[in-house]
Amino acid sequence: MLNKILNSRYFFGAFVLLGCVLQLLVYEEGKMLSLISGLCGVFSLVLVSRRSMLQFLFGFVQLGTYFVISWNERLWGEVGTTVFYIITMICALFVWSKNCDGTTVKSRSLGKKTNLLVAFITFISVIGVWQLLSFTNDSQPFMDSFSTVPAVAAQILMTLRYREQWAYWIIIDLASIVMWAVAGDYNMVAQFLFWTLNCIYGWVLWKE
Repeated sequence: MLNKILNSRYFFGAFVLLGCVLQLLVYEEGKMLSLISGLCGVFSLVLVSRRSMLQFLFGFVQLGTYFVISWNERLWGEVGTTVFYIITMICALFVWSKNCDGTTVKSRSLGKKTNLLVAFITFISVIGVWQLLSFTNDSQPFMDSFSTVPAVAAQILMTLRYREQWAYWIIIDLASIVMWAVAGDYNMVAQFLFWTLNCIYGWVLWKE
């Protein structure tokens, strides 16, 4: 019953509308690029949750605008991650197109051992990147590394169609909420708040 409701067009429309309203409510004059990034992010992420190939239409626009925003804020970890996203999005477009039923990609799940291995490698990498960023002029080295490294794991899992990606996206989104709040960009805060809700949505839908 729950999956039927979440998969309905009405829920999809209401969820997208919620995300767009959040973005518009916190819009600040002069930050149009953040608004565009946020709105495209809403559509892209909800479509990923629904395992839809249409997510790529909005995803590339969101990535391009987010790259510029992160560059301006001197968040070098985010800049590097966004470049990685763009590359893996191109790969994901190919992988998803080869493993879809109509316009919906087929999901799968990691085994317990592989899941633990990925989590361990991610944790060690967070510490390493944090130390590296500390030697740069990064404005928030720890939060930048904490939102950057798990994103690499999550993006790879998304590209390969693994459901466990959503656990990593939740970590990333919560860290990003704190990071952008400190930076004073509440368009980005609203975006990642909505994305946290979307992770729960995606976790349920990818369980099928």
